Amino acid sequence: MPPYIADALSTLAFFAYYAACAAAIMLLTERTGIPPEVARKAYHLMCSASIFIVLFAFQRWWAAASAVAGFFLVAYLATWLLERIPAFRFIRRRNQGPEIRRQIISVLAVFVLLIVLFWGVLGPGSRVHAAVGLAAWGVGDAVAGMCGKRFGRVRSWFSAFAPKTLEGTVAMFGAALLAIFLTLTFLTPVPLVARLVASTILALAASLIELVTRRGWDTLSVPAAVALLSFLILPAVTRMMQYLP
Repeated sequence: MPPYIADALSTLAFFAYYAACAAAIMLLTERTGIPPEVARKAYHLMCSASIFIVLFAFQRWWAAASAVAGFFLVAYLATWLLERIPAFRFIRRRNQGPEIRRQIISVLAVFVLLIVLFWGVLGPGSRVHAAVGLAAWGVGDAVAGMCGKRFGRVRSWFSAFAPKTLEGTVAMFGAALLAIFLTLTFLTPVPLVARLVASTILALAASLIELVTRRGWDTLSVPAAVALLSFLILPAVTRMMQYLP
């Protein structure tokens, strides 16, 4: 199949994925009355999971970056228009419209940054690091947010910019560890022990970065930092494990 056709089909799949997932989350929110925080974290998971379509369905990095930019710019405009329609008044409650648009821009920025750096500049062999960074953020932040609000009792004095809890940070570490380990398991031939060591280091880094990042900015800081750290330590850990008995 010619690359331009494959990329066109991948773009349609990317748009269809978001349309289907967003519709499902909105329907569940309306029918079940799930808390707004749970719905918000579901959108985070939706965004982070889409990196696998972006990185492994497209043939060319610039086509992937263009599709992501096009989609999120459309989403930004759609959100701005929808909050002016009575049926979508929920977007206007608690200043949700500007918050949603800010998150859209943050996700757009980090996606394009990771695609350009870990595919366009460093080559397709480095795409796994972008997936690791977004998996750590999507799963880790979602679990941390829900556990912190539901079970959080101990305020962490490490949280310099936003009130966060020890329980939420521990949940972030566990969820990020699992997400990173599974990503490395499915996308790399790295040996088991090396995967466990790298996943632990990266999950700890993700938890600490999330802890000291102002609320909202972790959308940028966590995936970018974890992806870069993964690029730096994964080869080193793999080589080091080869010398162990």
